[in-house]
Amino acid sequence: MPYSTLISLNELENLTSEKKEGYFNRIRTECKDRRVVRQTLPFIVKALGKIASIIRPYDLVIEGEENIPSDTEVIFLCNHSNAHDLFTVTELFCRLKKGVSSIVAWDGLSWYSRLLFRLMNGILIKRDSSESINRGVLDLCSRMLNGTNGFIFGEATWNMHPYKPMQNLHAGVTEISLITGKPIVPVIIEYVESDGICKKETDVYKKCIVSFGKPVTVTADESIFGQTDKLQAIMSSMRETLWNREGVKKSDFLEDDIERYINHTYLKKYKAFGFKYNTDWESQFLLAKGQNIENEYYLDEAGNFIPGIIRGNLYG
Repeated sequence: MPYSTLISLNELENLTSEKKEGYFNRIRTECKDRRVVRQTLPFIVKALGKIASIIRPYDLVIEGEENIPSDTEVIFLCNHSNAHDLFTVTELFCRLKKGVSSIVAWDGLSWYSRLLFRLMNGILIKRDSSESINRGVLDLCSRMLNGTNGFIFGEATWNMHPYKPMQNLHAGVTEISLITGKPIVPVIIEYVESDGICKKETDVYKKCIVSFGKPVTVTADESIFGQTDKLQAIMSSMRETLWNREGVKKSDFLEDDIERYINHTYLKKYKAFGFKYNTDWESQFLLAKGQNIENEYYLDEAGNFIPGIIRGNLYG
């Protein structure tokens, strides 16, 4: 069966509740009936999860597992902050013994990273192509309607802001939930970082906490964008709660905090194994909503800690 044509979210927002329901029912039926995209064999995913558990440089703590519904597939909506996230997710759901398929951006990735993410059941999309995004959305909906949980990084790029808990979520996650009729489970992956200056990227992290929130049901009779904003508020609150509990300082930077932030951000961007973060490319995927988006801070020549890009030649 050929791919359905998804209308834009702005067009969708302007439909009546009745027309929205009819639209989602049609897309849902087409996704459920068409051939499911081939997935990686479970033993391969399990092996990759085992490898991830061996090589990860931090302890992994799982919280809120009781919030995951046991009687239906769900879409897990997660924050995104570094190159370890997908490996953490792969190990996480292997430990929980849950099948999961994720949407992953391939633009900016090396060929071997793309291959690895495909083996992790990633559905690869190109973020500057609406056709590629639509195909990825429909592929994920098809897998979910045929028995697989979905996973999406809602910010669509890393959030490296020194104190902002979330960048703006893309409303596509709400669209996927409405197409599939499945609830959204908010997830926060919080990497508790080392206190001092690090020489290696793997030394940045002390532990990783994965926290599952209560499932959220979205409806066609409410604003898609408004419901997405509510999800963002839930996730921001979840992350701030973890910060307060773990003693993570994300505001009122002292001089040593600034130096640590720059050091850690530089290592995350340029020294992670097999990956380099391209800020100039990634910044286009931050949602503006009529405002300037800040994702990194740096020290200017006058010593001011201001929004800007930490470049790859910072430490030579």
